[in-house]
Parts: sequence; structure tokens; C-alpha cells
Amino acid sequence: MRYVSLICIFLYCSSYALADGLLTTEAKDYLINITQPTLLVEEAAQACWSPDGNQIAYSYMPGGKNIFGGGILIHTLGSSDDPQRLTADGKDPAWSPDGKWIAFVRAGYAGMKESVWLKQANNKGDLQFIAEGGYPQWTPDSQKLIYYTDQVEAVCQATLKDGRPSNKSKLFDLMYSYPRLSPSGEEIAYVLPSISSILKKTKNKENKISQTVLLITDLQQRILRQLTIPFRYTLCGWSPDGEQIAFGGILDEKSGLNIIDADLKTPPRKLLDGNWSRPSWSPYGRYIAYDRMEDGKLELWIMDYKRMQ
Repeated sequence: MRYVSLICIFLYCSSYALADGLLTTEAKDYLINITQPTLLVEEAAQACWSPDGNQIAYSYMPGGKNIFGGGILIHTLGSSDDPQRLTADGKDPAWSPDGKWIAFVRAGYAGMKESVWLKQANNKGDLQFIAEGGYPQWTPDSQKLIYYTDQVEAVCQATLKDGRPSNKSKLFDLMYSYPRLSPSGEEIAYVLPSISSILKKTKNKENKISQTVLLITDLQQRILRQLTIPFRYTLCGWSPDGEQIAFGGILDEKSGLNIIDADLKTPPRKLLDGNWSRPSWSPYGRYIAYDRMEDGKLELWIMDYKRMQ
């Protein structure tokens, strides 16, 4: 029995090592010791991993409640140093696949409309305005940003050259502000209220959505797959291989944190009960960082997904 256990430990450690060749020793030591859901940062939300998996950019949320974002900070895994501040304000960071840039959103105060900006990940250079809109997503080649704009209620695209927008275009209309681009850059996942929820809301004059429809479309909004989910306000994140989607509802404690195969052929599997949302997978697919809402305050947590299966 002991021999079998040693073999299992060896295989576990070997698979881990093969998958994380770019991780620092400090990051490896920190991650491998995560055996259960763990608080990463207080007063924080909206995690985004660096391409090498050693750092996590996030939105600082003073008091756990600043919906506009108190700036983009970068936490180095396994380090005792204070997080590095990248911007003075902002939220919703998105790290480019080539590691050079972090897109983020400035919004909501002093009459400012939501807008996408760019900053070098090494904290050099000036901020660069990209477009009016929010929730930026990078294409795999780091050459384009997909974003949503409330101004025209549409998913749009900005082509970049040396960190500056060279062309902007509308992809398709959408009355929902959190589309999530797949790792391949060919599909977009998002949710809309179900027909039954709309009818129930109208009939009962309630301000609640009891169901949403998870949609996966191409970039021309041709529906590829769809599934009704019994939660409201669902936010999702793709695994790096594009084979799974994690999702949860930040405004619905009953939703929990769930995983579903991206083909949407099997029912979702619940990983955690409670109010969890905005899952962000590590580049190697083993860990998920996500928001937790507790007593109306946001925190950033992390889990070893492989150990939760």
C-alpha cells in the first residue's frame, strides 16, 4: 500500500512539474500547498493570471465594495512583498498572451464613461486609451482586443499596433456586458435572461432573473451551442484548453461555482456552494482564481481545481 501511495505522489508531482516549467520556485511552493479553497487577497476582485502563471493582476476594491475599481495591482505568488500598483484607478484587468500588456477599464466616476485603456505589464510607459467600452479580452496573437461597449450595446474589436489602436469595428449587437472570448479566439460565451425569466419578471413585477441562457457563438454571433442555467447574472471563464467553462453568479448565493464541458452536452458540476463568481483559470489549467462575496464585500480566492474533482 505504501508503495502504491509513493507512486501516486510521484505521478502527481511529475505531472505538476511538466505543466509549470515557467513557474518560479516560490510560486510552485505556494501553489502546491493549496489543498482547499484559499483566500488570496482581501478587498480585491477580477483576477487575471500572467501568461507564465507567476503573478495575478486584480482590481483593488477599497472596503471590498468599490465597483469602479481602486486601481490595478499585481500580486506575485509566493512573495511576501506588497503587491505592485500598476494604475491609480481601474478594474477588469486582462493580461495579453505575450505578457507585454495589461488592458483594463476606467469608469463610472466624475461623469466618465466606461473606457478601455492599456498599460505595459512592466509598469513602464504611459497609459494608452483604446476605446469607450469595458471588459476587454485578448485574441491569442495579442494583436486585438475584444470589448463590450454600453454606448452602442455591442461587442467590438480593436486592432492594435505597438499598443495603439489602428482600427476599430463592431462585431455584433448584444444587450449584455460580460462576453468571454475562448482561448482559440473563435468563440464567445455569454448569458442572456431566459424567456421564462422575462415573462415571470413581467407578470410578477419582480426585479429578479431566475434563469439565464449560456450561449456560445462565433464572432458573427451565429449560435453554436446553448444551455439554460437556473441562476441569474452568470459570469464565466474558459479553461486554457477551451474544453471547460467555469461559472458562477455574483448576485445569487444559490448558484455556487460550477464547471461545465464547453460542448454543453452534460449538466454542470458544482465545485463550491456560496456566492462565487468571475473565475479565472491559471495558464496550466490546474488552478482557478475567483471572487467571493461575503457580507457584501469582495475578496479574491484561489483553488486547486484538480483536487476539487
